[in-house]
Formats: sequence, structure tokens, C-alpha cells
Amino acid sequence: MVKLNGSAGEIMQLIDGNNKVVDIINTLNDKFPDAGDLTEDIYEFLSAAGEKKWLYYEQ
Repeated sequence: MVKLNGSAGEIMQLIDGNNKVVDIINTLNDKFPDAGDLTEDIYEFLSAAGEKKWLYYEQ
């Protein structure tokens, strides 16, 4: 089992096979406006999650 921090959990909740990365970015930027632009953080997490085989995605 992997225990995710709150930020990672927020991202993972939005991964449903239908949302595109841009949808996830927009949703989280809207949900957390005081955090600034989360784009880079989201891409970093998704990259790390892919490397750890937590996610599988087609390009």
C-alpha cells in the first residue's frame, strides 16, 4: 500500500480515465487558487507516479 500526501491524493482522485491532464490542472488550480500555478507540480507528480508504475498511460 502507498500512503499519499494530501496533494498527491487530490491528483489521484481526478484520474479516472476520462480526465485529461489539462482538466486535472484546471480543476486543481481552480480548487486551490491561493497555491499559485500548480501545473509544474502536477506534471512532476504524474511523472514520478508513472516511473513507479502507479499509473499507466498511453501517449
